[in-house]
Amino acid sequence: MYPSYSVFFRIAIILSGLAQAVGTAAGQAVVNRSIVVQLRVHILTGQRASVRARVELTGHRSPPLVEYTDRSGNADFHGLKPGIYTLTVSHSGKEMHRDELVLTNNEASRTEVIPIRIPVDQARTELVSVNDLRVPAKARSYFLSGLDAVHGAQWQKAIDAFKKAVSIHPEYSKAHNALGVALAITKNHEQAESAFRNAIRLDEKYAEPHFNLGKLLLETNRPAEARPELERNLEFEPNHSSAIELLVESMIVTGDEDAASSLMTSLHRRNIQHSPQLHLEIGMALEQDSRFESAAEQYSQAFSEASSDSDRNEATRGLLRLGIVTPRLSQPTH
Repeated sequence: MYPSYSVFFRIAIILSGLAQAVGTAAGQAVVNRSIVVQLRVHILTGQRASVRARVELTGHRSPPLVEYTDRSGNADFHGLKPGIYTLTVSHSGKEMHRDELVLTNNEASRTEVIPIRIPVDQARTELVSVNDLRVPAKARSYFLSGLDAVHGAQWQKAIDAFKKAVSIHPEYSKAHNALGVALAITKNHEQAESAFRNAIRLDEKYAEPHFNLGKLLLETNRPAEARPELERNLEFEPNHSSAIELLVESMIVTGDEDAASSLMTSLHRRNIQHSPQLHLEIGMALEQDSRFESAAEQYSQAFSEASSDSDRNEATRGLLRLGIVTPRLSQPTH
């Protein structure tokens, strides 16, 4: 985590309302959806380095779930039931964080940012981009001040700091992206879009603003425009579960269930983890279009994922509606 400062801002924009955005979009495409929560734990080390931390989630009367953070500091848990959990973060066999986490039944997605301190010699230092090396010290100082303001949810202070950073160094793509996040959180959508597009213009291969722009466009009812941005993000970050979920939503909302089904096949082939809820959403959309055979395939595939009881029950109900009594347990294509 925090190998580049921009990673934090994906979390900030998710915190600003991913649960509501995903829930709203999914609600338009899927009705009577079982209550499950997708949880992302983001480890914030405060340095330009990545670590592989062990994240354990233990619920009441349930076995512990364990994930390890990826190179961006993210660990994703899918299909969780609302309830009280104990969240533990460990590194190199040492417990770094423990807290109680409450997942409510009115949120579809949740992100927890966990700040921990890890000695630099225990972290894997990443390469610094040429663009970063060109940033003047004063511009970087304002950028870091904006980061501090974000941590304290002082959004106007953050906006002012990021604006000063880009005024000093107009080619500061990460500051443009950060500015876009703060503007999006404060509902300045038009300015946020401009900031994200500036970040992309300055660094086309910078993944974060593609995701942030795609999410913003989806939130503002522009799913057709959101789709290519989310696809671009996944070119650089194939395992970005939030981008996968939002991309599926954009496809369903625009009536392109075939593309959504193809995406699921691709994820299986590349062994990329994804929520079984995506199969259920696509299946429901196909069922509503009277494409029953394709819908049955999606419902069946939900059984081959690490699905929860509620996921399996919903998939079973879908198959029963289609007249299939025994679920067809389809195997992923690898």
